[in-house]
Amino acid sequence: MITEEAVALIYDLKRARTGKHERPHKPVLLLAVMYLIERGDITDNRIIPSKELRDAFTTYFKIVRQGNDQNSPENPFYYLCSEGFWSLHPKRPAAALSWAGLQREVSHASFSSELYALLCAPANRELLREAIYSRYFSNHRETLRHVSNQQTDIKHVDLVTKDSLPGRDAAFRKLVIDVYDYRCAACGLRLRLDNIVLVEAAHLIPWSDSHDDNPCNGMALCRNHHYAMDRHLIAPTPDLEWKVSKCLDEPPRW
Repeated sequence: MITEEAVALIYDLKRARTGKHERPHKPVLLLAVMYLIERGDITDNRIIPSKELRDAFTTYFKIVRQGNDQNSPENPFYYLCSEGFWSLHPKRPAAALSWAGLQREVSHASFSSELYALLCAPANRELLREAIYSRYFSNHRETLRHVSNQQTDIKHVDLVTKDSLPGRDAAFRKLVIDVYDYRCAACGLRLRLDNIVLVEAAHLIPWSDSHDDNPCNGMALCRNHHYAMDRHLIAPTPDLEWKVSKCLDEPPRW
């Protein structure tokens, strides 16, 4: 597995939803595991449902929780199995359990060997952690970094992730154009033929301003309308209409 593939996996986590709100539990658990790897509490591919893991999860969870989100790390510990890179190793057949039940019934969880190898390398681990911030928690980026004790590397991390986080653009693009069924939201153009796709994933609030790769900040547009929106010639409005710049009404200058 290469870093781009790992970023794509992290960008596409299946999460429970209440209305427009997606539960934060899976990415929070991944942040907690990365923190324990960084601290040296996890030294092999055995993630035990320990007090240290629960405490780390709680610290991150308190920062990003919304509404009626419950501090329940047992849920992502169990349901991450659906993602294909996380396996549960129960002492006996087990269904979803409480945290105490996990400690009693489950030996440990593990990543795929390829992903765990990536997480053991500090540079790759930091890139994947930044991918989680960008995709799920952009509004809490600095606080989460502080918790992860990454203050000394913030300038370097910003330089890397702002323009060149491996796999970030590809993962964001895949999610957005899938949601829009490969169709331009402005003109309706759609073509998907083998590897030919005529739409691009546009940020509604520019990445340079928001660092927000949540698909809710994305829209599928053909290249012409993407260019026009980036230059403020057109803009979508909440009433599902497009606002067109007055400069387009001006007569051409010969």
